[in-house]
Amino acid sequence: MPDNLNDLQSVAAADLPHLKERAQFRSLILTNPNYFGNLANSPLQSVLNIAGNTTYEEIGCVGFEPQLSLLEAVVYIKQITGYGGGICGVGSQEYVRFYLSFDDGATWQDQGEVYFTVYDVAAAARGNQRLEYACSLKINPPKKFCSQRNIIRARTILSWNTPNPPNAPNHIPVWGNVHNTFIQVAKLSLFLLGDIFTLANVKLPQVLEEVVDPKTEISAKAAKTLSAFELQDLYKDQKVEPHRLALKEALAVLEQPQLTQNLMTAGYKFPFAGFSSEQLFGPIAAAIASGQGNTSYEQLECIGYYPGDNEALIGTVRVKLPSGYSGGPCTAGSFEYVTFWADLDGSGSFATCLGQTSVNVHDFNPIPEGGLEYAVFLPVDLGQYRQLCQNGPKLIPIRAILSWNAAPPCNNPNYVPVWGNRLETLILVRPGAPSHAMTPLLSRAGDVSYIDINSSGLANGSTLETGLVCHDSPFGGLINLAGKIPSGTAGTKYRIMKKRHSDSDTFYAPIVNEPQGIGLFINSWDSMTGWTSSHVVKHAEAPIADGYYTYEDYSSTHYVEANLMGYWQTVAADDGGLFDLRIDVSVDGNPAHDLRSNVVTVLIDNTPPVALLNLDLGGGQCGDFTPGSIINGHFTATDIHFGSFSFQIEPSGPPNFPSHGHLPNPPSGDSVLFAGSISDPGLFGASWSLNTGAIAGPPALPAMDPCGYALILHVSDRTNVNNGFARNTAQASIGFCLRRPQ
Repeated sequence: MPDNLNDLQSVAAADLPHLKERAQFRSLILTNPNYFGNLANSPLQSVLNIAGNTTYEEIGCVGFEPQLSLLEAVVYIKQITGYGGGICGVGSQEYVRFYLSFDDGATWQDQGEVYFTVYDVAAAARGNQRLEYACSLKINPPKKFCSQRNIIRARTILSWNTPNPPNAPNHIPVWGNVHNTFIQVAKLSLFLLGDIFTLANVKLPQVLEEVVDPKTEISAKAAKTLSAFELQDLYKDQKVEPHRLALKEALAVLEQPQLTQNLMTAGYKFPFAGFSSEQLFGPIAAAIASGQGNTSYEQLECIGYYPGDNEALIGTVRVKLPSGYSGGPCTAGSFEYVTFWADLDGSGSFATCLGQTSVNVHDFNPIPEGGLEYAVFLPVDLGQYRQLCQNGPKLIPIRAILSWNAAPPCNNPNYVPVWGNRLETLILVRPGAPSHAMTPLLSRAGDVSYIDINSSGLANGSTLETGLVCHDSPFGGLINLAGKIPSGTAGTKYRIMKKRHSDSDTFYAPIVNEPQGIGLFINSWDSMTGWTSSHVVKHAEAPIADGYYTYEDYSSTHYVEANLMGYWQTVAADDGGLFDLRIDVSVDGNPAHDLRSNVVTVLIDNTPPVALLNLDLGGGQCGDFTPGSIINGHFTATDIHFGSFSFQIEPSGPPNFPSHGHLPNPPSGDSVLFAGSISDPGLFGASWSLNTGAIAGPPALPAMDPCGYALILHVSDRTNVNNGFARNTAQASIGFCLRRPQ
């Protein structure tokens, strides 16, 4: 098994080609965009034709993490110079743009671009080793039922120091390269009832159309895990080795201390009917003894480090064969496990385990030529190992071990997988002051990122989980508060503090969510059961009035959904107030010594809008009219943070209902902040008019039928209520009858 670090291209800096052109890159392409000959059909003559040069950087691998929908690339930095200067300078950027093709490469859809910063790092610091970086992009390819094949093409373009042009899948960069591969998209786990009838090509009977809602959401049932004996039958003609079919069961037996004694007991019956002891345990023992994992089915090909704010280690795994992965996509399949270690003391021991992750894989027959490329993703926090640039680059050797269906244990960096392999690389930790302290971050309030909340306490953008659009939106109702404590542990204590913005810091007081506690959804992962989710209610530690809670979001394998840390139930007394919020972390039990987060300021608005509606009949609320009449009235729809108004007529419904789709003029209106025409505080005493007769259109509407009706005015403001699930609303109504003439 190879365990030496990847070799750096051994070329002396003085002998590196085109260093002068790298240094003058921007000025050269400004004078002649086709200077390097990378523009197809350009009328400009190239001067130095080196398009797609990979001397300095190159995409090593690209993979997809289907469970997290992350498209990930590992980039090799191959030289010691040519990157815009050392770590105390600005360096340069490596740009990576991703594309997907759903028609086998005929067309490509641009998914977006990400980048990271690289620097010159002297050979004395890194030796004869290249640096390996990584980046990832969240994408949203369409999912399908497990019975529908969903393998698509992915293309990735790397370009040094200049962004790739958007929607240009055939672009060739000057420095960099293009990488093509195949990825597999995860199956649908939640779908609509109507999708089932569409898949089965069945039309819903008319008798059911009125009682069945095709938009009802349905969760897919849990996929079945196939036993070794079911797999033996499934693979009987596919030459999948017995010690792969029954690997999990065989390893479980090997871990039993009484096995040796049992094997030597008279009359002992081997527990695997249809398999011999030699078939199962012989190859496993041979693999362990040789120190070489078998890579005929899968192989860890690249590992890299993303140095941005959300640090992560990324690995790419190539799945090579059509079968042998414990079943097709409608089964539970199997897992490719990867564990990462760091060699922090330079001893070569790799004693520090950074964590373990996995990706779910299945059989796909046929499999594309070259196989499928998957990715694994492990969030890490290396802030405590940073050092100031004046002290030189902080380089850390990283080891990763891939093992199919059996997780490499964290306490064994020398683990030999039966199926899998080991890789090592060298990473450069982002320069800067080390973050030894657990300085917390209050990252979200009311499901809005803190960077989207201005100093006036108003939100702009969208809520991250619910997608509510915010434009100068205050907050109301229940406000969830999310954040992170770097290097936080299972014993870390924190509390959420609140004060009015106009008060001094001495007025900060804890938000104590008792006696109900804080409900958290906690995701935990282990090698035997995979990911499990549970709802846990956390209560304040004694003394309760101090408001300290135990931190549960402390690792990549034990984390809280949406990073929730607490919530604040605002009340009427808070209305109109501007409040400052922060997170305090206990370090020694003395609140005066607590570490404090950033401050997020929110404006509270729990007041509903004003909705008034009347008929022009002396201000009445009801009236009688003949069909075809034009009914007039006035309405008020106001709020200091006005959002929108709309009218509704009941009874309403399909066109055959008596209202026939009629609405007043105007039927609705939006705030100028929602691309409408109404400024704050809204409309006061505005006119409305309802034509009950036939309307020529478009759309053409028949006259309203004689009936009793209710006209309802709905008004909403812009407030983000209950974390993007609602707004403050009000309504008013009048009644009228269209009576058939006597």
